[in-house]
Amino acid sequence: HCFASGDEFYNRLHDADGFTIIQSAKSGFFVYADTDARGNIIETEYIAGVSDPKALGLNPNIMISQEEYHKRRESKMAYVNVSKNRDDAVLNHGNYNNIVVFIKFKGDKDFSTTTTKLESMFNSDGRYDVSMNNYFKNATYNQLSMDSYYFPVPDGEIVLSYEDIYPRNYYQPYNEVTNPEGYTNQAEREFPLLKRAIEYIADQVPDTLNIDRDNDGYIDNVIFVVKGNVGDWSDLLWPHMWSMYGEEAYINGKRVGTFNFQLETSSYFTVSTLCHEMSHSMGLPDLYHYKSNQDHLSPSGPWDLMCGNANPPQHTSTYMKYKYGTWIDEIPEITEYGTYTLEANSWEGGRRNCYKIATKYSDQFYLLEYRNDNNFFETGLPSGGLLIYRIDTRFHGCADYNGTNEFDEVYIFRPGGSQHQDGSINAAAFSKENNKTVFNHTTNPAEKPSSFMGR
Repeated sequence: HCFASGDEFYNRLHDADGFTIIQSAKSGFFVYADTDARGNIIETEYIAGVSDPKALGLNPNIMISQEEYHKRRESKMAYVNVSKNRDDAVLNHGNYNNIVVFIKFKGDKDFSTTTTKLESMFNSDGRYDVSMNNYFKNATYNQLSMDSYYFPVPDGEIVLSYEDIYPRNYYQPYNEVTNPEGYTNQAEREFPLLKRAIEYIADQVPDTLNIDRDNDGYIDNVIFVVKGNVGDWSDLLWPHMWSMYGEEAYINGKRVGTFNFQLETSSYFTVSTLCHEMSHSMGLPDLYHYKSNQDHLSPSGPWDLMCGNANPPQHTSTYMKYKYGTWIDEIPEITEYGTYTLEANSWEGGRRNCYKIATKYSDQFYLLEYRNDNNFFETGLPSGGLLIYRIDTRFHGCADYNGTNEFDEVYIFRPGGSQHQDGSINAAAFSKENNKTVFNHTTNPAEKPSSFMGR
């Protein structure tokens, strides 16, 4: 059994015990990985599924260094929204017209997903429908709706697609033995593909459809859905958000910039993944750490869509909605003892969804919010109750965390958690039912100076 783990910046194959698997550049076989004296990942002669990595003394969880991960991430993110000056007050409110373009590779069969299925995932607006449109209506307190339009225009229930001039292996990594036609530079293959697809469907998009609501010359967002599964060891064929540069593609005079990339038959092609990537397009950062053996494995764990996707997609924290989504105008501050009422993060009223309490550090504060696991988008939560966060305004998201000079912007207090222990993130909620109703310097979790990262 082989597993794939990671994100759009780096992902790896591994077995059930975490032993990393890479494809040999010499033989083409998938073999277990090792590291050299400099810490570089190298191939061994031991074929996965044949050799026993434990008996051979290999180390599990071999992956690129954190420095290399951040180098890759920064390289890609440098182009996100560089070409446009985002106006979140416009783009994250009102009616969002989202373009969805379907692509298959040369020789591929037609899409198996039906138009009805797409409508269920993208546009359904029944009160309890789990769709991308309904998620953002709920998560933004009815400040944003999202209509998706499919191109090429479907033929009834049949999803039509642009067929590219190259086969699938052209968009998978180069291997001298098994894939000599593969790529060594992702952008050089991906962007021309997307440009050809846009040129194929451009004249089908009505010029009356507003696809540039902030009028900056760029299409607000495009989702490309590609036939097939994720590339097992690939960065290109993996769900991601990016911005096109070096290639120019236009629809009705508006240029393609920010886009999401999805795989149709992948287990990742879900409403949850659609909402996660679309949230990136709206400016929300990731809240997970790159390395699973770092301090605080999950700053927010299953409590935030930008840390760990639930199905159906759970809400992001009220802080994320406030700072990045601009769906909460202000976070009221508690400055004196008293009784205060919190409405659920998911409550569409959006009036009393969070409070903050100052600390002795001007750039850090506590944030309080209530999560209702009976809300239809919150049923994947471990429980309901009060969450207590430490917010550090010096940082942007949590993906850059290194425990030295980069720390978490958003961190949820949880039993057993500290700067050096992850603790039980699933048990973070305070409630009478969870037997947690007090938070101070003697409780578990505890309010202690060591809880404030980098101090």
